[in-house]
Amino acid sequence: MSRTILFQNVPSARYFVAVLFLASTPLLGQNEEDALRTSSLEPGGTARSMALGGAFGALGADPGALSVNPGGMALYQTTELSLTPSIEVIDARTTHYGKQAVNTAEQLYFNNLALSLHFTGKEGSAFKGSTFGVIYDRTSGLNLSRTAKAEALDISLVQQFVRQANGTPSDLLYDNYPFTAGLAWDTYLIDPVDTVSNTYQGANPEGTLVDHDHTITTTGANGNTSIFYATNYADKVYIGASIGILNSRLEQRTRHTETALDVNDALQTFTWEESLSIRGSGVDFKVGAVGRFTDRFRAGIAFHSPAFYSMNDAYTASITSGFVDGTSWSQDSPDGSYAYRIRTPWRTVVSAAYLAGQHGTVSVDYEYADFRSMRFRQSRSQIDDYDFSVENTRIKDVFQATHNVRIGTEWRFGPWYGRGGWAYRPDPYVNEEPRHGLPLTRYALGVGYRRTHVSLDLTLTYDQRGMRYYTYSSDLIDPVDATISGYRTFFTFTYRP
Repeated sequence: MSRTILFQNVPSARYFVAVLFLASTPLLGQNEEDALRTSSLEPGGTARSMALGGAFGALGADPGALSVNPGGMALYQTTELSLTPSIEVIDARTTHYGKQAVNTAEQLYFNNLALSLHFTGKEGSAFKGSTFGVIYDRTSGLNLSRTAKAEALDISLVQQFVRQANGTPSDLLYDNYPFTAGLAWDTYLIDPVDTVSNTYQGANPEGTLVDHDHTITTTGANGNTSIFYATNYADKVYIGASIGILNSRLEQRTRHTETALDVNDALQTFTWEESLSIRGSGVDFKVGAVGRFTDRFRAGIAFHSPAFYSMNDAYTASITSGFVDGTSWSQDSPDGSYAYRIRTPWRTVVSAAYLAGQHGTVSVDYEYADFRSMRFRQSRSQIDDYDFSVENTRIKDVFQATHNVRIGTEWRFGPWYGRGGWAYRPDPYVNEEPRHGLPLTRYALGVGYRRTHVSLDLTLTYDQRGMRYYTYSSDLIDPVDATISGYRTFFTFTYRP
């Protein structure tokens, strides 16, 4: 006899979000990983700026400088239009309980679109000129597919559903946990033990050996469309500011399958699936200045305000189960949604550049960001008094400040340019956090060809980082170790009237 309970109503947003956070599991819900994903940004830009590892704060006169120091945009001496298409290939190599898996994702996209309009200052004025424009930057890509496999484990996601269900009457499970334990009840993954105290057990005894196959596939990106203004004072000080219109888009599909090793076990297989769609928009501000101390040395400083995002999540889940007697069951959740806000960290960037005349340059950027200052906030449109205090305390406990470094060099050979760069960004999780991973390290090489009205630039980058994540509750299962490698090609076409 089917146990399917008709869905009566979704729990209040406050109750629902609290359950998701307190469960300490990535199954459906906003958590510190969502805040980190929105806050983990890299300088975008052109093939030229990417070839220097993004170290463009004190160099300026390139769309890539805006995401570091808008003051550098005052170094333009002409109007310029550029576009930068890119190709990326992302490899994810995982190890889970000794079992390895590899996934690859590819994408073609636009990394940067820029229009910079230069205006010469009045003759005799200390203000030598100004530059105004609009630039779109893809500040981070979210395309990634990662699979974690494990064999003959004596732990199961069913145990998490049992823990969640305990203490709740069976006729309320679908109402209270419509995306997790309620689905498990309706598909016979969990059975009653005591209908008075409302306790449950899995369809198979704890310790049953099962194989795991857990795949997370994400697509999307974070982008910033900035309007900027910068001015040149006496060819000594370059000051600029920008306002950014932000967008964040993520489509994520998670599929967790377990298969019993013993063909006589009652529950032979089940699959839990989640579809998550996140849309966000926001705003940020940047101000910066670059000083020309000598003809060969420049230095700059910039301040990036927090980004203020309004986010909207939409999600569904389902479970399909198969039993040794040939029966199978399937149940879908209702459509869920939730609105909230995220504030990202302040950032401070200090830059310096040495110019070897017309022959070349060496540039360095240092960036400081304190990820402990990320915050969740109530949505202005949500009728809810939930204050996210638990989640924001968690953010302060598991994250740390990071010190990011970017170094680049460029050398001229007639109309040709050779470039190289390196970037380093530590993992923002504290060392004691089980999810603490290896830093992101990026290497870049590029060439360029420049004439009066046209420039062509080509850059290849390679980066690698390590990460750790849980397929479900950290109280039950060990984290997955993953190495993410990115191969990207950037091509920039620039036209100057």
